[in-house]
Amino acid sequence: MWYQGAISGVTVVDTSVDGFHIEAFTLDKNGFIYISGHQNHAVVRYPPNSNIGTTVAGQLGISSAALDSLNDPLGVTLDDDLNLYIADRYNQRVMKWAPNATVGTKVIAAASTVRLYGILLSLYSPDEVYVSSEDRDSVY
Repeated sequence: MWYQGAISGVTVVDTSVDGFHIEAFTLDKNGFIYISGHQNHAVVRYPPNSNIGTTVAGQLGISSAALDSLNDPLGVTLDDDLNLYIADRYNQRVMKWAPNATVGTKVIAAASTVRLYGILLSLYSPDEVYVSSEDRDSVY
């Protein structure tokens, strides 16, 4: 966390011990941090002031196209009901994971040539999801 005017930040979650290379993160209304990690194939939730995380989507270290798995998840975001939306890069899809779910639901299936990177839910419509593609240098 970086406070305005500070010359250094405060470590909130340290994943360097387990090699979890952070790609993206988001916060929920209860202060939990959700982190997607480079090539870890999962999203892990950390409570406030803790380095002990819980896998909430995917299977740590296992990539697959099955609905209980992810393959290089990148962008992550949450809706008001704490449903987790994930840009699942190498599966070319956006997955939605409800709280405490063991499998996700495919929300968007992209063309086989489009790898999704970032994700953002619209503030103005519950039916709009924006995603970016590293292959096409575009936002959809």
